[in-house]
Amino acid sequence: MVWSAILAGSRFRADEGSSKGRPHDFTGIKGYVHVDAAGGIQWPYPEGGFADTRTQLPRDGLPPEFRSVVSGDEGGRRLFGSGKFFTADGKAKFLFDPPRAPEEPTDGTYDLVLMTGRGASSQWHTLSRTNKSAVLRNLSPTELLLQMNPQDAARAGIHSGEMVRVASRRGRLRVRLVATDHLRPGTVFLPMHDPRVNILTFPSFDPYSRQPSYKHAAVRVEKG
Repeated sequence: MVWSAILAGSRFRADEGSSKGRPHDFTGIKGYVHVDAAGGIQWPYPEGGFADTRTQLPRDGLPPEFRSVVSGDEGGRRLFGSGKFFTADGKAKFLFDPPRAPEEPTDGTYDLVLMTGRGASSQWHTLSRTNKSAVLRNLSPTELLLQMNPQDAARAGIHSGEMVRVASRRGRLRVRLVATDHLRPGTVFLPMHDPRVNILTFPSFDPYSRQPSYKHAAVRVEKG
């Protein structure tokens, strides 16, 4: 991971202290100057850094005040390269269940599979960070767009650019259709960043990670 400079001042220092000795320890990051000088910092990065695994980031061309900050080991490390993991015995733990069918299959009424995910390069998950940036907001679509295979759109008698209604057993949304062959027939896609999309998704979770099931919900799409 590359640590982003999103904390500042006293907030940075407070969070730095709370990470000490933990898997995400970043007590070695000295603030914005350090992050900027290194061009991003891979974490964990504890106080003292990783002098034995230096990648020697280039310092040529850096302003003099930056050269004294960069240690050379801020990036390029292989996480868990030592074979030790963040578990009590240091070993990785694998969990496996046999594959099972989706909990909400399609049928004659809800004949399409709704998938959700990242809808634009300027959006990320629930927008808790990216939506605070005016630049990223300006780059984001101004409408909620539903992507659908042209074959499915033709069968439903709808066209790209039209307003349509997408419905599941839990609710419905009015969205603008984008017909695209990037999706295979039988599937549609909505960005997960818009909170309205959650009224459509199926409320199931992975039993171990608690990851919600955003990739499969039965829906139908009609003229709207």
